[in-house]
Amino acid sequence: MNKKYLCALGLFCTFSMNSLVAQNEEVASAKLFITYQKSDNSNQKSNIYLKGEEAYQFDVADFLAKNKNENLSINGGATVNNEKISWKYNSADVEESADKFSQVVTSIEKIPFLGVSVKATEDFSGAEVTQIIEGTSAEAYGLEVGDVITLINNSEISTTCDLTIAINQSEIGDILDIDFVRANENVTLEPVLGYRLHKKLSWEPNTEGTTIALENTTANVQNADLSVYPNPTGGIVQFKYSTTQKGDVQMNLTDIMGRVVMTKKIEKFSGLHEEMLDLKGMQDGVYFLNIVQGEEVRTEKIVLQKG
Repeated sequence: MNKKYLCALGLFCTFSMNSLVAQNEEVASAKLFITYQKSDNSNQKSNIYLKGEEAYQFDVADFLAKNKNENLSINGGATVNNEKISWKYNSADVEESADKFSQVVTSIEKIPFLGVSVKATEDFSGAEVTQIIEGTSAEAYGLEVGDVITLINNSEISTTCDLTIAINQSEIGDILDIDFVRANENVTLEPVLGYRLHKKLSWEPNTEGTTIALENTTANVQNADLSVYPNPTGGIVQFKYSTTQKGDVQMNLTDIMGRVVMTKKIEKFSGLHEEMLDLKGMQDGVYFLNIVQGEEVRTEKIVLQKG
């Protein structure tokens, strides 16, 4: 697809790169669009447009219950704690009616993520870094606020949209060739591209009225899942473990010889667990994060490269 055509898609660029968030419950670039049509008057349409915290906190399940007999659609999304969230609902796809609705996860995928927020320079000579996201490849490999990115994999970066396209055209785990200007000097870095999660959410009729909390939605997609990023890491790594079953969880970090260097136990756990690991005091090399819960065993290799 032509790069200029992609740049013309304002939502594509704005939603991907605007105001990326840190690890607190901060909401950035949240937008919610609701269009509904009164069942007693086919010509009467109403629209609701919300953004920011108001969009993220809007009680869609309650709104659907109160307007269950109307033809409506819901679209939008947000960025919360480095995760991209998309909302989509169409009443035409729902066969049954109910007095209560629950939020559900329709899919979760990993998408390429460098971990910077940028703005175009005044002369469009590059994309200036305005924020480094904690725990990402950008932080691990030494990008700094004020750096002006000019090239990624030999693709010229003149705008924020150029950077978005370059990242989205790369694969998770790729070694990027990034040229940038720092303090009037040309610098090159080769970070390993990390990822963030993209959750797609919708709503469905719920006769029991159980609300599914957003922070626990990962557990409703698969029985157990473990993800680690950035990887390789310069010292700080974040992992997420989600499970639908309830029980004690044993977490062990071992070196390549099998020696346990970190250990932790969580009793009677279910849902989503997120944690940062500080490996800066350890030697460079390969480590393994092992998580055991009942018969479920998940292992992720972590490559530590501080140099």
